[in-house]
Amino acid sequence: MKVRSNVCRDCTVRTIWNPRWRFSDVLILYSVAAMMAVDCHKLDVYNPTLHASIGDSVTFRSSYSISSSLHNWPSIEWSFGNQTILYYSMYNGSLNSKGGIKWCTGRMLISPLYKRRLEFHPTNASLTVRDLQYCDEGTYQITFLSFETIIRKKIQLRVRSAPESEAGLLLVSLTTEADGLQHPEEQAGQSSAITYLVLICVFVSVLFSCFILYKCILPLDSGKMAPKSLLKQGLWHLQRSNR
Repeated sequence: MKVRSNVCRDCTVRTIWNPRWRFSDVLILYSVAAMMAVDCHKLDVYNPTLHASIGDSVTFRSSYSISSSLHNWPSIEWSFGNQTILYYSMYNGSLNSKGGIKWCTGRMLISPLYKRRLEFHPTNASLTVRDLQYCDEGTYQITFLSFETIIRKKIQLRVRSAPESEAGLLLVSLTTEADGLQHPEEQAGQSSAITYLVLICVFVSVLFSCFILYKCILPLDSGKMAPKSLLKQGLWHLQRSNR
């Protein structure tokens, strides 16, 4: 009986400390933890379509949460079209009970084309773009990068002209139309004066053309157009020769 008890004890010890079983258990635990971490990673964006005017500032509001069990600090990337305009890599921080960021520290890189125009909020990944232009209209994408997962969200931005300029153009057009309606007689008088001036110019041009035609273009007949002095000299020579 004692031998059997020793054998059972040996089998129990070997079964518990079997390295194969220990490695598989670690893999299972890691897989479960990774699945839990993936489920806890969330990224949300608000207002998927935004409208703003030239010269204004617009904020792409977003929020994210990560796993509270595994502190795998993520990275945030903002891109416009195919170009990365901001990249933030987090390496330390603190989480609340829901996985949100209380505070964090990290390294941020901004595209030279957007220097002094971007403001990033690392605790919720929101992005503010200042001094908007027409070229800023398009699709913006935020990417949540972590060891377990990658999450992407998109936001459309529409940029329109400033309300002040539109109001100014509308006021000018309305003022012009109102002046035309209030003073129709003045407009009729101006059109009549312009018509008379055009007719006078045409008449002067016709007279000048006739004068040029008479002096330069028509052929001259030397006999008919000769001066009287020349005719008298010719007759005197003719009478002298007859004598």
